[in-house]
Amino acid sequence: MRFSSDMAAAALDLPHGAVKLLWVLACHANESGLVWLGSSRMCQDSGLCRRAVQSALKILTTHGLLAATGKRTQHGCVVRRLCVHGGAVGGG
Repeated sequence: MRFSSDMAAAALDLPHGAVKLLWVLACHANESGLVWLGSSRMCQDSGLCRRAVQSALKILTTHGLLAATGKRTQHGCVVRRLCVHGGAVGGG
């Protein structure tokens, strides 16, 4: 069976766009689960429009899969932490 983002969306009970963005964030996260991508990069890598990215960020935060750290990079990007079952998820 081939894995797809549609299957992940159903398994996580998330909209397809939120799963796409979660995948992008996980791919860019460091070993501690921290990720700091600007909205333009999130749009580019996920294929979502800016409004869809903002909606997906809100959904992921509401579901406890993503949390803002309260920090920003020197370029103004929000530093976020990916969380699954209370632990950080590293990408690569």
